[in-house]
Amino acid sequence: MAQIRVEAKREVAADPARVFKSIADYGPGRLKWLPENYSELVDERGRKGSDTLVRYRLKVGPREREYHMRILEAVPGSTVVETDTASSMTVTWHVAPRDSGSEVKVISQWSGSGGIGGFFERRFAPSGLKKVLDQALAGLASSVSG
Repeated sequence: MAQIRVEAKREVAADPARVFKSIADYGPGRLKWLPENYSELVDERGRKGSDTLVRYRLKVGPREREYHMRILEAVPGSTVVETDTASSMTVTWHVAPRDSGSEVKVISQWSGSGGIGGFFERRFAPSGLKKVLDQALAGLASSVSG
């Protein structure tokens, strides 16, 4: 099984602490900046910080799947890691200071399937997910700028 990695990044005209606070908050406000591909966000435990548990649905292309994510604030104030409890999917958010405010990078990675299904997954899933992550970063930038 091949490891599949999708990365998106964006400059955000806002203080890194403000950007990180928005990323690390899994309350209802998060759906305001995530694209419509994300739905049914449920905070099961914690809402903020390490050991938070959330559930959401993500639609990429024709496929929709539920994720049950355990949140780890790997580097307080700069890195959040979401790990799916039922698959190999991880989503890592990095926030770094830049002259214009912040640079935000989001990386999704997972172990791809084998066989013909895996071929199509490796071929089409990365570009579809990249579009969704770019939209998420645009929404985040819009919500924290100004």
